[in-house]
Amino acid sequence: MSFLRFGELHGNPGSALVKTAYGIEIGSLRDSWARSLRAANRAPKTLDVYLSTVDNFERFLREAGMPLRIDAINREHVETYIADLLSRRSPATASVRFRALAQFFRWATDDGEITASPMAKATRPIVPETLPRILSDEEIRRLVAACAGNTFEDRRDRALLLVFIDSGARLAEVAGITLDDLDLESGVLHVTGKGRRSRFTSIGATTSAALDRYIRARKGHRAAQRPELWLAMKGRLTASGIKQVVVRRARKAGLANVHPHAFRHTMAHALKRAGASDEVVMSLGGWRSSRIMQSYGRSLASERAVQAHKELSPVDRLGL
Repeated sequence: MSFLRFGELHGNPGSALVKTAYGIEIGSLRDSWARSLRAANRAPKTLDVYLSTVDNFERFLREAGMPLRIDAINREHVETYIADLLSRRSPATASVRFRALAQFFRWATDDGEITASPMAKATRPIVPETLPRILSDEEIRRLVAACAGNTFEDRRDRALLLVFIDSGARLAEVAGITLDDLDLESGVLHVTGKGRRSRFTSIGATTSAALDRYIRARKGHRAAQRPELWLAMKGRLTASGIKQVVVRRARKAGLANVHPHAFRHTMAHALKRAGASDEVVMSLGGWRSSRIMQSYGRSLASERAVQAHKELSPVDRLGL
């Protein structure tokens, strides 16, 4: 990797707090920012993304010979870093890193380490608009059929997939469900989402029956006393394990590009198609911004446009 050297490094990068006549190096502020984030009760996943971004940015600056002092970092350094990310990673990843750096420099400004953020006029990476992956009714049937059987794994995986499809819950939310979070009689599911925000979502009769069938098998499991709903062979089924279940069952069903978040898109699309309001979909899915509803609106419009064309095809109407 070859970069233009923007300046000489100052201070000892290995010291606990590197202070020069010109300021503190960016890496020396990482732990202070982490303490501030924990004091604000930020979610562990958010903490990981934010801190890994600072680590990644510092490593880039060091390797490129750019300034490490926080008061010497400017817009050009940030944009060079983002451009490098875009050459190797997706625009969505670059956008996440950009937002994390904006939070870091905002904190550094508020804390008096710098007088102005280099992010103020930095160009934010454009994330191309893409229609979300929506599973068709036939794909859902094939996926659920791939769990046919009476083994513990078959019962668990069928219930797991139906919870994803019916509730639209996020992977971390589904992985965190406990037995106490279920009310099968009412068809209500309690989940904890981003920012530790709790909400209730709904499941239908078919999903409730699948969960009941799985829970009956679960009672004979060696880890049946654990509070977590989903169990692997030796204990709790983690989020990583759940992803593997989805991939394995999708492969068995002959489906490609199926991931836990696709179920979330599918639920929202299905509810919108059935006439549910944005308010209802946002409440059930735990969305706080109506902006996400726009993508599902585009997806629904695309589906309707395709159907309309099938009925009104300019070529088919000619009877050629």
